[in-house]
This record gives sequence, structure tokens and C-alpha cells, in this order.
Amino acid sequence: MSQVINTNIASLNAQRNLNSSQSQLNVALERLSSGLRINSAKDDAAGLAIAERFTSQINGLNQGVRNANDGVSYAQTAEGALGEVANLMQRVRQLSVQSANATNSASDRAALNQEVQQAVEEINRIASTTQFNGQNILDGTLENLIFQVGANSGQTIAAGGIDSRGSVLGAVLDGTSEMWAGAQVYEIDLDGATFPASATTLAINDTDYTVTDTPADIGALVNDINDNAGLPDGIRATSAGNNLIFINESGEKVDIKFSLNDGTDEYSGMSQSFSGQQTIDLSGATFPASATTLAINDTDYTVTDTPADIGALVNDINDNAGLPDGIRATSAGNNLIFINESGEKVDIKFSLNDGTDEYSLSGTVPAITQDTLTLDQYLSDSNTANFTVQVNGTNEDPISIDIEGARSFSDVISQINARATETGVSANLSPDGKEINFTSDFGQPFDVTIETDLGTPPITVNATEEDNTFRVDNFAVDTLENANNTLLAVDYAIQQVSGFRAQLGAIQNRFDSNIANLQVGSENLSASRSRILDADFAAETAALTRGQILQQAGTSVLAQANQLPQNVLQLLQ
Repeated sequence: MSQVINTNIASLNAQRNLNSSQSQLNVALERLSSGLRINSAKDDAAGLAIAERFTSQINGLNQGVRNANDGVSYAQTAEGALGEVANLMQRVRQLSVQSANATNSASDRAALNQEVQQAVEEINRIASTTQFNGQNILDGTLENLIFQVGANSGQTIAAGGIDSRGSVLGAVLDGTSEMWAGAQVYEIDLDGATFPASATTLAINDTDYTVTDTPADIGALVNDINDNAGLPDGIRATSAGNNLIFINESGEKVDIKFSLNDGTDEYSGMSQSFSGQQTIDLSGATFPASATTLAINDTDYTVTDTPADIGALVNDINDNAGLPDGIRATSAGNNLIFINESGEKVDIKFSLNDGTDEYSLSGTVPAITQDTLTLDQYLSDSNTANFTVQVNGTNEDPISIDIEGARSFSDVISQINARATETGVSANLSPDGKEINFTSDFGQPFDVTIETDLGTPPITVNATEEDNTFRVDNFAVDTLENANNTLLAVDYAIQQVSGFRAQLGAIQNRFDSNIANLQVGSENLSASRSRILDADFAAETAALTRGQILQQAGTSVLAQANQLPQNVLQLLQ
């Protein structure tokens, strides 16, 4: 190796190594002083990018925890207020039960009603003034609440708004009218009346119906009433002998007022009587007919003549067959009708053969007397009936409920209520025991159709939100009817408030679970970020010590390397 002065290679090498050890020492000092392995992108570009993503997730998760805790606070505030609303409704229910008792006077109910009205006002006040963070939370102002409980978009918990005002809590109420055990028959004896008659008047349920003609006989009177009077659906007239008969197949109670003046005497009636009937349509039969058979309770009755028309058939059955007491035939148009006024249920089998076709009837005529007999009275006489109930409530398609051998309305009600969860409609017996009342949740209309095997037309109950809603604001116990309606509706209102509270309780539990999950996620992401970002103090301390030693050694060696060119001077001496 040549000896030179201008270039000190050893010194340059020592300087380079000294600079390198200085840089390493600086890195170790920086990491130890900051606690971070990555203090700038040059330390670990890929690691820094990963760590920043972790930081975003961690910050988002931590904020999600805070948001969820705010949600818990909201739910607790709302649930606490609704708890007091529920207490008030329980008190209203108690007062309704008290007011519904027959021992209360009008003044007693008025006093009870004052407390009910105060409770309703407080329910509305709570709903209108309960706030969280300056926002009303129980008056329907907040319709849909979205809680951001995660680090990323879409990681939310949704909750429905709550409206506990008295104007939107309650139930849809409707009920049947009195249900009858068969067709209703009202009979007026016109024996002795002289035709043609004039001054004939007819009113049904206080509505006048005009009988325009001057009937020549009772048959013409029947035709005039049916053809010209414009009777309500299900109401028609017929006759048997000298008796004018009104038959009500509408399924609802009607009041009939009738008078006929023949110029000498006036024949009038203002009542209604009820009997069972079975009808056979003979519109296609050809008369005279033969081969007519009739059996009642498995006993054959002979129809001897060959009737020329349906009227002759009626006369033949009534005059010649020797029917049991209380059983008779009549007709309306092409319909042959058997009416049972015997007071006992009978089974009738009838057939008519006109040589081409056979017309037959096999059915039961209910045991109904001429006295007023509603279906509840019929069942109370140890009779049974089969029911078919179709309910169209919350379900898309009507649900059919078959009830066999019912002995009371309670049997019908229990079967309807057994399907209430499915249909959304429940049933209750009216206070007088003659009607079935139906209820559903607030805002949930429903249709109910009830049929029996007693020949009664179906009863349909159509409840709409607009016409049949009984709200908390309507609660009153000042009358027996109001007390009973309040008692029905308050149960649904309590159920609605309980549903709100259950919703809030469930969402609190969901928030708690979410918080626990977010905290675990934040913890694990923090650990992952730490492995990438944080400095390993053991390794960095060792690096610091190594750097310090190298600095000391490098400084010493550089000093010696700088002295090497002086050795060349000895060659010049």
C-alpha cells in the first residue's frame, strides 16, 4: 500500500462508521424517548399505513362506545317516564272496574271520573314534556332513531320512535248486535179484515215504508209490501191463512210497526216474535208435482194431493199432512218455508219430484218459541250450536275458527281468544251477556264474521280505525257503558305501553352487548397496532448501548487515523 498525504483512507472509513453509529444512536434515542418504533414514514412506510388504519378503527370503536352509552341513557330516560305512565293506566283500570259495579250511583261515577280525567291529563303531560338532550322523546317527534354504534358507515342500531300521547293509545272496539237463534218472524192476525183495504202503514226501526196499492186480498198485500215498499235487506213479508207474517233474516233485531184499516176496523201490531225456519228453493220445479215426501224427527207425514203450484203444496202440507203442533209451511215467491213454533228443535226431511228433477231438504229447525229469543237465551236453555268465525285482523288472509257444540258465548269467546296472538283480535262478553265485543290494537282495523248452524244469517263486524277507535283521551267512567269501554281499551293501552318499555329494555341490553363487543374490538386492535408501532425498549436499549460504544470507539479510532499522515514526514528527514 502506497504512502500518501492528500487522502487519508483510514480516516474516511472511520468517519463513515462513526456517522453510521451516530445515526443508529439517534434512532435508538428517538425511539426510547417517544416510545414508538415508527416515528416517521421512513421508519416503516408499510407499517405506518397499517397502524394508521388501526388507529382509525380504534378511534371509531371508542366513539361508538360513547354513542351506545348515550343510547342507554336515552332508553333509561324514556323507560322511566313510561313506567309512570303505566302506573297511571293501572290506576285508570282500577277505577274502571270500580265504576262498572252496579252499586255505584251517578255521583259516585262522576267522582271516579274526575280522577280518571286527571290521570289522562298527566299521561299527556308526561308524553309532551319528557326530553333527552333537549328533544321530546315520547310525543312522536322522533319517528326513527338511528344510533351509530360502530366504527364504519352502516354499523347502526335502529329504534322506532315512541308516541305515548293519549290521542294515539287505545284500542279498536266493535261488537255484534244481539244475535238471534233463527229467522225472526212477526205475525199479525188479519182474520176479519175486509179487502180491498186502505190506509196501510208500515215502519221498521222507526223508518216509514210506503205501501202504495189498495190490496184486494192478503196475497196482494204481501206482494205490495215486498215489491213496492222497498224493505231493508233481509226483511220480507209472507202469509199463512189470514195471518200476515214478516220474516227477518237480516241477523239484526228490528222493531216493526204495522197497521191496516179496511174502513171498518184497524188491525195493527208493534212487536216482534222469533222462530226458526228452513227454506227450500223450488224455482225450477214443474207443477203439478208428484212423489212428495215429508219426515219430521224421523216420522213420515203423508202429502196426498198432487199440488198444482207452490201455494197448493203449502195448503196440502198444512191441511192434510197432520203436522205436529207448532210446525207449519208457508211460501215466499218460489221458496217453500217450514216454520217451527213448537218450542222444540225438530229435524225435517222433505223431497219433491216433478217427474224431471228432485228437490230435497234435510236440516234442523231450531227449538225457538214465538217469544223473543236471542242466541244467548237459546244457548242458556241447555242447547248447543256450532259456530264458524272468520277473523281478518293482522293476518293477510282471514283465519277460520270452527267451534263445535258451544253451550254459551263464553265457549265462542275462549276459542277466538285462543287464536288472538295469530289474528290480533280478542273477544269479550258484553255486560248484558247478549253481545260479543271485539278489540284489537290501536290503529288495527279488523273484520269478523260469525255464522251458526241454526239458520241465522251471518253476523259481520267491520271495525275501522276511523270509526271504532277508543283512545286514552276518550277514557271516562261517568257511565256504565263508558266504564266498560274504558276497561276494554285500557288493557290494550297498558299493553302498548308495556310494549314500548319492552322495546326500550331490549335496546338497552343490545347497547350493553354492543358496548362490550366494541371494547373487546378496540382492545384487540390496540394490541395489534402496538405490535407494529410501539418501540421494544429491550431491543432499543441494547441498540442505544451499542451505538454509544461504537461512538466512543469510532471517535478514538478516528483520532488515530488522523495521525497516520504524519508518518510520511519521517521519510523527508
